[in-house]
Amino acid sequence: MLKDDLLRELLTELLDYYQELLVNTRNQADLLETDAWEELSKLLAAREEIIEKIDQLMVRLEPFKEELVAGYHLNEQEWLHDLKEKQALSPALESVIISLYQVRADNQIIDRENRERLAKTRRVLHQEMTKLQTGIRVNKKYNKNNRIYSSFFDKRS
Repeated sequence: MLKDDLLRELLTELLDYYQELLVNTRNQADLLETDAWEELSKLLAAREEIIEKIDQLMVRLEPFKEELVAGYHLNEQEWLHDLKEKQALSPALESVIISLYQVRADNQIIDRENRERLAKTRRVLHQEMTKLQTGIRVNKKYNKNNRIYSSFFDKRS
């Protein structure tokens, strides 16, 4: 029972980090809408810190994972899902796992939408830059060809 409580505690902490990441991802969507690039950069740095904490917690969960995968013959990639399906958990632990999957799914959906928005913004920005570059080239060519005439008119005036 002690291991069950410790596992629930670690998974609850993991759930808290994923909820924090979900809030961060939603804020990221808002900042993408308003084109607040500096704030977005700060938000992405905070997101990296959260992901690092999740990675550290996953390392702490590894012994539990190995023990449960071996004991219940679970799939190593989807061990929490398989463990929930075998109904070998306490109701409190099962509730945490269900919440964890829901938050992760929500986060993936919003993150996918953010990536699509960012790709669209990148394409629009690229098109604008291409137009600008074309304008600069045309302007340079125009100035080179007409330099003599423009200087002539300037001297006469």
